Amino acid sequence: MENVVVVLNYTSWVSNWIDKLHPYLRNVNLHIIHISKLQKEYCEGLKKYNQYDVSYLSYSELRKLFQTLSPSKCVFFTFRSVLDLTIYKLCIDLKIRKLYLEHGLITNDTLHFRSNAIKTSPIDSIKRQLMYIYKYMGYALKSPSFLKEMSELFQVYIKGKFDLLQFDHYFLLSQRSFVVFKRIFINVEENFTIVGYPIFTDDIQKNNIPIPNNKEGIIYVHQPLIADGVASISYEDEKNFILELSNVLSPKYGKFTLLLHPRSNLDEYKSRFKDSDIKIIQSPGNYKIFIDKKLVIGHYSTALLYGLYFNIPTILIDYPTMKANDLFKSVFQSFESAQDALKAEIHVNKEAKLYVLGKHNTYQYIANYIEQF
Repeated sequence: MENVVVVLNYTSWVSNWIDKLHPYLRNVNLHIIHISKLQKEYCEGLKKYNQYDVSYLSYSELRKLFQTLSPSKCVFFTFRSVLDLTIYKLCIDLKIRKLYLEHGLITNDTLHFRSNAIKTSPIDSIKRQLMYIYKYMGYALKSPSFLKEMSELFQVYIKGKFDLLQFDHYFLLSQRSFVVFKRIFINVEENFTIVGYPIFTDDIQKNNIPIPNNKEGIIYVHQPLIADGVASISYEDEKNFILELSNVLSPKYGKFTLLLHPRSNLDEYKSRFKDSDIKIIQSPGNYKIFIDKKLVIGHYSTALLYGLYFNIPTILIDYPTMKANDLFKSVFQSFESAQDALKAEIHVNKEAKLYVLGKHNTYQYIANYIEQF
């Protein structure tokens, strides 16, 4: 059994990814590195894994932890933060293989630090960044090339020169991902595997999909745009926006279901919409909630790809204070309002399916590659 470390910047990725990959990592002792205390979030699902909150560890303590765990591989879900850079450097120092697993479609928006997050929760955001820099400084001070390491911190953190990082292998979702990543990292072309966007647990599930004869209803794929500081509106404004979507489109497409993001509070949203006919659910990565729907609505969540996979009409409607992402606009029809969508003839972009989703599309396939590499 080999030891493998996975770095999670958000504990919501436990239910989205770890719970689904873990059953197929049969020859792996999995160790999860997370920062729950800094993020002020905790996932009960973490308890069943070997997990370590490194929020307030110094670099020396972090290094000692990795030496104790003695992993052969470290899997990264992100590469943009100073924490990622610090652990990346640590892996080089300890000769640990560095694997990058694409967990969601990369766009120009996601390549930059979101300054709006500071406006939403300035103290928490600044505290996180300072703790990340504190860890990196611990690394740089122990390095024989302090000025070089500090220069790289500036280049990555301030200028976004992510090509200074070179993972040993990249597990990418599709051909579209490869095109994007080879513009970011200089060593992708010789070190990548297209694994497909995971829809199913394994091939058995994939090959036994119960496709309903009649489709009915709408699923709205929610994202925590207010909490993430991306949108500058109130929760009351968001409620009114969602109610309008339901009121305008439900008469044509059927009952409106709000699929809540894993990082959002289910009880709060149920209370917020208790006087409406909207159904609120929180079921990350469950394809079954999509296959019987007549329409999927969203903004730029990768969950919209379920609609693409199952050939369900999927549309983007501008969220207040925001415009649709260019990548998703190239795949899905985009509208400024629910009224505009109601008047339009909505179609499925089948030509984009393989290019964006890849093939295989199972967690088992991805886990097998991680284990074999």
